[in-house]
Amino acid sequence: MCEEDLIDGIGTSEWIRGTRGGTADHGGMILGRMGELVSVGVFPARPMGRAALPPDYAAVIIDSGVPRVYDDAVKEETVIAYPLGTFLVRDLLLPEAARGWRGLVGDYAQRIEFIRDISADNLGLEVAQIYQLLLGIPESTTLSEIEALARAGGAGQAFESMHRRDIGDKFPHIGPEHPVRLRRRFAFGLAEQDRVRAMVGYMNAGDMGTALELVRISHAGDRENEVADEDLLHRLAKAEGGDRADLCFLPGGYGRMTPAYDRVATTINDFLLDSGGRTAGSVQRLGAGWGGNVGGLVRKEYVSGPRRRDFEELLQRELNIDCDLANCIASPGEGACLLTPPAEG
Repeated sequence: MCEEDLIDGIGTSEWIRGTRGGTADHGGMILGRMGELVSVGVFPARPMGRAALPPDYAAVIIDSGVPRVYDDAVKEETVIAYPLGTFLVRDLLLPEAARGWRGLVGDYAQRIEFIRDISADNLGLEVAQIYQLLLGIPESTTLSEIEALARAGGAGQAFESMHRRDIGDKFPHIGPEHPVRLRRRFAFGLAEQDRVRAMVGYMNAGDMGTALELVRISHAGDRENEVADEDLLHRLAKAEGGDRADLCFLPGGYGRMTPAYDRVATTINDFLLDSGGRTAGSVQRLGAGWGGNVGGLVRKEYVSGPRRRDFEELLQRELNIDCDLANCIASPGEGACLLTPPAEG
C-alpha cells in the first residue's frame, strides 16, 4: 500500500468513526522526518514543503493546566464556516468578479473543492483580490440567508448540492436560522493555510524572527476577533503596495480560545520576547483548542541551558505550572510506516 492510500484510508476511517484525528494528523505522523518541519497536504496526502529545524531550537509541548471544555455549537460553527465560505467564493463571488478580473483562471470552479484551493496561486489572482473576496463574505449570516443569496444569484441548485455533500445532518446545533460568524472563521482558515506555506519559506530563508511571529499571529487568530471591513481595506491597500501583504499576517478569528488558555500562551510569548527578542521562541494552542497543551519552537537555552531556570520560575510564578522543561522537549521522529511481515521459514 502506498503512503497516500495509507494516510487517506486511516484518516477517513477516523472521521467516519468519530474518533480523534484525521487525514492531516496521520499525514504528519507518516510523512514526518527527523529534524524537519514538514507541511502536509491532504486529498491526496502528500508533502507540500519542508524546512530543517535549526539546531539551536527545540520543539516544546507544555501542559497549560487549563481543562478543555467544548461548546458543541461553536465547534460546529468553526467547521461549517469552511464549506460555506468556499461555496460563497466559488459559486457567487467569483462568477461576479470574473467579468473584471483578467488574471482569474477560466476553470476556477473546477479548481475549488476545499478551502485550501482558494489561493492566489491556484486561481491566478493577486493577494489584494483575495482580500476583496473576504470583503464579500458576511461577518455574520445564517444558512437561510446564504440559501436566499444563492437563489437570487442563480446558484440555488449549487447550494442544494453543497448542502447535501458538506452539511446534511452533520451539524445538529446549526439550524437554518443559527447565526454563524462566517467571515472571521473563514478568514482564519485562508490565513492559516498561508501561514503554513510562509512558515516553511521563512525558516528555509533563515528568518526565524518572522517565522516565530507567525506562530504568535496564529495564536491571536484563535481569539474571538472580528475581521472588519476597515481592517480588510487597510490590508488591501498594503497588498497593492507590497508591504507585508500576504494573508499569513492576517490573524482571523477562529474562536477556539478561552481567557485562561490564552493567558498561558501570551504570558510565555511575552516572556520570550522581553528576555530574548523576536528569535527567542513562541508557542500557541495545540489540538482542538479551548484548553490543553501549548507548544512551539524555543531556543534550547530556555529549556536545557542558562535560561531554563528563569523560564521554569516564570511558569510556576505566573501560571502555576510546575514542570521540568527537559521533559517537555518533543523530538521529531522519522515517520510511522506499515510493518513488513517476517519472511516465512
